[in-house]
Amino acid sequence: MTKQKRQALLFFALSLLFATLQLVRQSVTVTWWNNILAIALPLAAIIFALNVKEPKWRWPLIISEGLLTALMSWLAFVK
Repeated sequence: MTKQKRQALLFFALSLLFATLQLVRQSVTVTWWNNILAIALPLAAIIFALNVKEPKWRWPLIISEGLLTALMSWLAFVK
């Protein structure tokens, strides 16, 4: 496993973990720092996914992180 793939998968896992934590929290306990991190982590994961050279790993990671970014933005601004 290359360093780029390992970093992209690590940030993908961190984004999923943080998204899960955001989903189970009550909306009154979510601070503005949580909202900033909820949007910043998937964006950083997209940047790391762009560094992956293999297209079979690159595009699914980018698409899934894009969907996760949209979900977390919706949670930050609507929920």
